[in-house]
Amino acid sequence: MIFGWLFIVFGILGFIPNPFIGEGAFFHFDIVGNIFHIVIGIIALAMAKKGDQGSLSFMKSFGIIFAILAIIGFFQIGSAGAGKLLGIMEINGIVNWFYIILAIIFIAIGFGSKSGDMAMGGGSDSGMGGMNDMKGGHM
Repeated sequence: MIFGWLFIVFGILGFIPNPFIGEGAFFHFDIVGNIFHIVIGIIALAMAKKGDQGSLSFMKSFGIIFAILAIIGFFQIGSAGAGKLLGIMEINGIVNWFYIILAIIFIAIGFGSKSGDMAMGGGSDSGMGGMNDMKGGHM
């Protein structure tokens, strides 16, 4: 849920003149980029309300989306320039690096977590005689 709120705050800050987020800022986004991040935040919050599976689905999906956007951004803009990503959203090269970092985090969480890890706090699926094996009568 924290990612949802962070994206919403990130998007809103883009509308307020500041040196960090927005047009001409360190993370250069135009209005489309700001709205894009607010919408992602709303989607993240909605998916979080569905529980762990919803959160993991968000992480997997948006991890892949951010990876694709970053790769396209590097080809279109590079790591230092600025331009329109897919001809739609104005960004700079720093945003490509930001999207790569987000992709790595989201993919690691989304694909690295087992379905029960978030809710159950982990467990032994190794077949090595853990609590899950004892409950199922395996030993």
